[in-house]
Amino acid sequence: MRKKFMQSMLLVPALAIASFAVGCVHTTTPEEKDSPTSADPGYEPGMELLAKVDLSGGGQVRFLGAGSAIFAIVEGSSDADPLANSKHTDPLAFYEALAHAPAPAALVRAAELAAALQRPEGTVAPEPLIVEPILGTGGAADLLSADAFCTLLDFDYGYCLKSRTGNGEFREPGGSMVAHVEGVRGRVRLTTEYWDYWALTWRVVRDRTLEEGDRVTLSVHSFFTTMLRSRIREANGDLYHVKVYGFR
Repeated sequence: MRKKFMQSMLLVPALAIASFAVGCVHTTTPEEKDSPTSADPGYEPGMELLAKVDLSGGGQVRFLGAGSAIFAIVEGSSDADPLANSKHTDPLAFYEALAHAPAPAALVRAAELAAALQRPEGTVAPEPLIVEPILGTGGAADLLSADAFCTLLDFDYGYCLKSRTGNGEFREPGGSMVAHVEGVRGRVRLTTEYWDYWALTWRVVRDRTLEEGDRVTLSVHSFFTTMLRSRIREANGDLYHVKVYGFR
């Protein structure tokens, strides 16, 4: 099944660069928690903001707690995405690599809790899966050329599908996952989710809706989780380009 899907996926190997603009970050600590009245904090309810690191090229890395899991997300625009090339498995070490400062107490406590909440014995995580959306026709001209849109670095996995319609799903073992969607016609919804092996259900980390002409990137790095997935939803009859890539 996987070979069938891979026939329409473009992987372009190159050197993955993991540079975070050393010495050019500004950190903020737990007092900076977003107001509960914030219309769009960048993540879903149930996630606790533990720490933030402002990137020198713009944008921000936010560390979120969800009990048995911790996530790092990129919010806003940035010259480079430090999550895309990260293979860190320790959230404290990742924070310190970005911030060049000790991890704040809230992040330390959350990491201790997540480590203590080991995966229940006997539970089974979902298998990796790709549900490829079908090829669409018509609509506006492509927003980017095929070469520009589908250029990917040397990641553990990478999928690029242009001019698609209908729902789709990309499921890979926990690590880093970057999903980029460009709306060509209509409206589509993009979510990034993780498998909660205590509740045995998928939970949403990030959720965005795209209109025609919008470009959205959801970048998530997970700690203490077993499976991530990006889903294209509410997309029947719409048209879009999508690429998903990352490290397991």
